[in-house]
Amino acid sequence: MIIRFAVPEDFEAFSRLAGQGLQLHVLNVPDIFQTADTPGGSREYFREYLANPSSAVFVAEEDGHMVGYVKVATKDAPNFPIFLPKRILFVSDIEVDKKYARSGIGRALMEKATEWGKAKNCFELQLDVHAFNEVAQSFYRKLGFEVIVQRLAKKID
Repeated sequence: MIIRFAVPEDFEAFSRLAGQGLQLHVLNVPDIFQTADTPGGSREYFREYLANPSSAVFVAEEDGHMVGYVKVATKDAPNFPIFLPKRILFVSDIEVDKKYARSGIGRALMEKATEWGKAKNCFELQLDVHAFNEVAQSFYRKLGFEVIVQRLAKKID
């Protein structure tokens, strides 16, 4: 397996894997998510994301085929007196092809993201995970992630 920076030509494979994750979210949170022709965003959005020095997509390849990715971006703390000045690396998405689940690819992608975050002077990694996604929560806990905030929601009737 190799892990490398994504390139614009990875868009099709990236979209395929993003669709895999989207299906899970549409099934479990249908009042928020819907299917899309390009679940990872448009080709132009992907190209701009890759060109931005504050964001990156790392791709895992097996035998020349994309089997996973992690999408990250640096974020600075709000410029407000109560917040300590720090930069975090936000993991907006990680997907591993179902056929390669529990093979170490997700861990390797997160290690690569962490390495990149260190080079960008990030203090910590952060991410959001939906309450239904117990598999992802377990994965993140095994990597040392801890809950720092809980977002609650109530429908307005």
